[in-house]
Amino acid sequence: MASGVFDKKEFNVYKRISEFIERNSGGDAGAINIFIGEVKKKGRRERVKALYLEAYKEVANKAIEEICDKLRKKYGLVDIEIGHGLGEYEVGEAIVYVAIAATSRKEMFPAMKEAIEMYKKIPPIFKKEIYEDGSSEWI
Repeated sequence: MASGVFDKKEFNVYKRISEFIERNSGGDAGAINIFIGEVKKKGRRERVKALYLEAYKEVANKAIEEICDKLRKKYGLVDIEIGHGLGEYEVGEAIVYVAIAATSRKEMFPAMKEAIEMYKKIPPIFKKEIYEDGSSEWI
């Protein structure tokens, strides 16, 4: 399964994570770590009703693949996958996940931290907070 950005209708975080775990449960990985990011209520200036995400798909997909390749090599990971949703998501819905399989937790934890920081900064993914009062703001 490939990493990248996906339209909401094709982005089932929990199914993708389940497939990742199944794929990496053969004994090569001694540690599997999953991060799930959800839409939170507290926005930059008001209470959030929803979050709208869009991206330059080709550029974002390439950037996410490069992040995965870099971290796979740097930490000797068994597997890594980053998936980010696009479209409108309500508070509490999962919008991103990072899944890492490593030979041990020694590689897994720093790789996870770096993966999260990198996917938040590098791929061109744009977010708009939609507030409970009906206003919105690109963040």
